[in-house]
Amino acid sequence: MTLAIDFESVDVLADERVVGLSERLRSLIEEGGLVLHNDDPQCELGERRLEGLAVRPGADGVSEVAVLWEGGWIEDGDVQPQVRRRLGNSFLPIVVTHAIEPSQTGVKL
Repeated sequence: MTLAIDFESVDVLADERVVGLSERLRSLIEEGGLVLHNDDPQCELGERRLEGLAVRPGADGVSEVAVLWEGGWIEDGDVQPQVRRRLGNSFLPIVVTHAIEPSQTGVKL
């Protein structure tokens, strides 16, 4: 409960752990702590962040997890001028998938 106050989405893994997607921490969190942490700074670009979560149970208790980066229009003031010149008008949403083993924690991407 003290790890994140900004849950964007909640779902249940195949091993019955309830997980929440924290936009601020770029992480999947369960009651015991971090399950998965995305260390990529591009997870937060121009006020665009991780927004959605979907979980599908797979074989042998593995959870197939999909996380959505929202994409969208980036405002000029939200990025440095030299970065702004290289960006297009908008970014398409991106869905990234992961496989999480039963009871697995502390995964860094």
